Amino acid sequence: MTKKIKPANYWTPKNIDRAFDDLVEQLRRIPLQDELPIGALNAIRDRRYNSNFKGYNDYLKHWKFKLNKVWGKWDNPKNVDESFDDLVETLGRVPKAKELPRGAFEAMIDGRYLLDVKGYNDYLRHWGLEVNHEMKKWDNPNIVDESFDSLTETLRRIPKYDEMPRGARNSIEDRRYHPNVKGYNDYLRHWGFKLNREHKDLNGLIQRLLED
Repeated sequence: MTKKIKPANYWTPKNIDRAFDDLVEQLRRIPLQDELPIGALNAIRDRRYNSNFKGYNDYLKHWKFKLNKVWGKWDNPKNVDESFDDLVETLGRVPKAKELPRGAFEAMIDGRYLLDVKGYNDYLRHWGLEVNHEMKKWDNPNIVDESFDSLTETLRRIPKYDEMPRGARNSIEDRRYHPNVKGYNDYLRHWGFKLNREHKDLNGLIQRLLED
């Protein structure tokens, strides 16, 4: 079914603002020019919204938003995510805020990525990642062990490497858990567990122990 196009006289300043507000709420960011209804955009360009407005940038400036041409490519959340993913792949870790492209970082703090994302920490939490001060808890070996024990009890088997919390994995790999523990296999040996390839019945053994 073809969507009915609203007549030109529909696009009064009130209806243009309403369409803009609806898009902001839906997208959780400032809409791009080509995301506006074409009728609303034409009304702005034809100076029917305001005789002094020549285009969308004038409309944004009127409402105290930064201009799209200043934002450049960073007003598109996809570009922010791609720059973040590229850094993670290059660095082999979650980048620090100062390592992000300035435009990507400013998009986060300006609410242009998502209105609910007001900074880098919010961005990390949005993707289920831990912020720096939350990662510090994994410097405590007891916290790592508690997460392992909890997972073992929940899964009723030895957790796989990628099932461990990221912070616990990083602590083990960075030798913050123990200087002689260089990875997950060392961690399992440290606690007297044989590796799955060495003991095929390990998970069955753990399940029987949990049932006792």
